[in-house]
Amino acid sequence: MEFAGDSNASTEVMQRFRRDRMAIDEFSDTISLDQVYTDDFDAAFCIGLPGSIWRPEHKSTAGALIARLLDVGKPVAVMPSGVDLAPKGAGDGLLIVGDGSKSPIPVAQALMDALRRSRIKPERNVP
Repeated sequence: MEFAGDSNASTEVMQRFRRDRMAIDEFSDTISLDQVYTDDFDAAFCIGLPGSIWRPEHKSTAGALIARLLDVGKPVAVMPSGVDLAPKGAGDGLLIVGDGSKSPIPVAQALMDALRRSRIKPERNVP
């Protein structure tokens, strides 16, 4: 299994992961981001810098997936907030960003709140 940013892989977490055969086996059975269908997900939580999401010449695989999710109106949370939103902003979706060590929980809560709101349809609440 290859590791992104292998030069920085000397952290305690990466060392622990490398010793965990079960975790490595589980992660080896995953799909790549370009194989993800937006219809299969209601939202996304991206940890890391996806780069540009709208500029084709700078678009990463993560940025392309985020753009597809936003285009179909699905909420996306990104940590940290280093996202290039030009020229379309958040498109038709909702983009939640967070920075700092205490951000993951509030960002995840905001994403879950956005999902709950998107599932409440006004026509369903009319007696």
